[in-house]
Amino acid sequence: PLKSYKGKVFACLGNHDIESQRAFSSTKHQLANLGIDLLIDEERVINTKCGPIQIVGINYYSKKHRHTITKVCNDFP
Repeated sequence: PLKSYKGKVFACLGNHDIESQRAFSSTKHQLANLGIDLLIDEERVINTKCGPIQIVGINYYSKKHRHTITKVCNDFP
């Protein structure tokens, strides 16, 4: 059912999606086939009837990568 919402569905990866290269490749491929916009440390600004909405997708990181999460948040305030 998500295919009918192309351009309106977004995803970011979690720890199980990136545990292995095979899982990562499979997940990326499946999301692309569904027209789902995969956000890896990036943003999209969507114009809605209520005005623009910012969506930020942060790739899964452990606590050891807090600096990366902080950088993404600073890049897209």
